[in-house]
Amino acid sequence: MAKITVYLPDDLARRVKDHRAHMNVSQIARAAIARALADLSAKEKPTMSIQATIDRFTAEKMENPREAWEVESEQLGRMWAMRVATLEQLKRVPETNDGLFDFSYPDQMYGIWHTTVFRVNDAQHARDFWNEQALEMQHRGFPVDAVSLEDFTCGACAVRDELMEEKPGLF
Repeated sequence: MAKITVYLPDDLARRVKDHRAHMNVSQIARAAIARALADLSAKEKPTMSIQATIDRFTAEKMENPREAWEVESEQLGRMWAMRVATLEQLKRVPETNDGLFDFSYPDQMYGIWHTTVFRVNDAQHARDFWNEQALEMQHRGFPVDAVSLEDFTCGACAVRDELMEEKPGLF
């Protein structure tokens, strides 16, 4: 994915920073840009074109790229990283794209993730931790088994990356 810089008025930037744990700024920006491009495309070509249709569907997909439970799982990962995790645990959270973890086998991955991050090879400890996350999801109105490990990991990694950017000496 390409990286761009977006300038915000100071007040808006401060408010975004204050609420960053509760929203995915990149996702919001991508959706807004996709919508704006779809609008431009529709204005530029008065007759309907396949590109305008593609732009419109792309904008729609950007607005709803994932299921709500996946977004909530990511937020749980962010909250764990910000409120509970130790620095050492956060350092050991795996990158979702590093190839070490195959997220298509979640039942096995919960235990492996737990052992890697917590350095505790204790099945009961792992079950307790993930059951706690599942209960949090249930309180939010989702099925108990709705915790997405991959999205939880993405949330934790996002916090780690933000900390590394903000305070590189920590890592």
